[in-house]
Amino acid sequence: VELIFYGVMGVFLALVGILYVKSFSFFRHKVFAPMPIPNLFKPMLGGFILGLLALAFPQILGVSYGYLEEPLTSHDPATRDIAFRTASLFLLLGFLKIYSTCLTIGSGGSGGVFAPSLVIGGSFGAAFGTLFAYYSPDYVSQPGAYVLVGMGGFFSGVAKVPITALIMVCEMTSGYGLVVPLMLVTAVTYVLTPNGSSIYEEQVQRRIDSPAHAGEFMIDVLENVRVSEVMEPLPEVVTIREDTPLGEVLKLSTETVHQAFPVMNHEGKLAGVVSLDDVRSYYYESELGNLIIAGDVIRPIDPITPENDLNTGLQRLVHEAFEEYPVVDPDDHKKLVGLISRRQVLDAYRNKFNAMRSEEEEG
Repeated sequence: VELIFYGVMGVFLALVGILYVKSFSFFRHKVFAPMPIPNLFKPMLGGFILGLLALAFPQILGVSYGYLEEPLTSHDPATRDIAFRTASLFLLLGFLKIYSTCLTIGSGGSGGVFAPSLVIGGSFGAAFGTLFAYYSPDYVSQPGAYVLVGMGGFFSGVAKVPITALIMVCEMTSGYGLVVPLMLVTAVTYVLTPNGSSIYEEQVQRRIDSPAHAGEFMIDVLENVRVSEVMEPLPEVVTIREDTPLGEVLKLSTETVHQAFPVMNHEGKLAGVVSLDDVRSYYYESELGNLIIAGDVIRPIDPITPENDLNTGLQRLVHEAFEEYPVVDPDDHKKLVGLISRRQVLDAYRNKFNAMRSEEEEG
């Protein structure tokens, strides 16, 4: 039965969390940012307004953790007047703490949002715990538990971090006695809080949107694309013979966009590859360029076939330090069928990555 009480509190915390996030954004971008005064004076103005509030309700100053200790440790039954007065004070503390935080951070003052979020959630939890303990003492034996669950549940919604909130409260209590109600409340606040609504404005909604984690998806993306889907087919590939002088190779490099040339032997089979890096040192040695042929600087390759994935192709390109790499027939590794480049791999990754993001957004 008590889980119903926690569920009701979770819905309330989610609604207040939405108010908190919107107020936070409103004060920062709609109130203080447009003010035609130097940024130096905006924190002063925010602090002045906060000071006026503190004259009437000094509990909003500081981290306010101390005011949550009483409901955490008290087990004495309260009278109706005391219960309502206590609940009212904690509700007031929670709402005033929301706007005191908005004034401080929104005006450009120094401070964080983590500790205030815990105090706000804990204050509302204390209010609910006090009322539930008064009306249903048979079911609510520990009203202080609502303080801790309120902390975790509120932070779960406003920061969109349900697992973090769950672990945090378990660590705070050094046990798992509150896991079930905490899981319920964090789930409710997380689900009811809209996506993209967070006190951390730069927080991305998914790991795939984060530049810090983009590399984690690269291998998965490339492994789902075949070389055959992006390679340049044989008729468009510029090849050279083994006996082609390097001078001609250098001249050819100025006439095409290719930076690597597959080398074919006298039987028309692939013998290896010559890249511009291999012949660049002969650029100013015109006599040597006419004496040395492609077969003298040829480099062997590990085969890439059209059935390979782009991750394999990229590994070959990186390992050999090539910009382009020959693609061969899977049954005959001496038969050239195309060419793949780093640019093609990166373009394919970007297109596939964007398609995955679009599918997730539509889903």
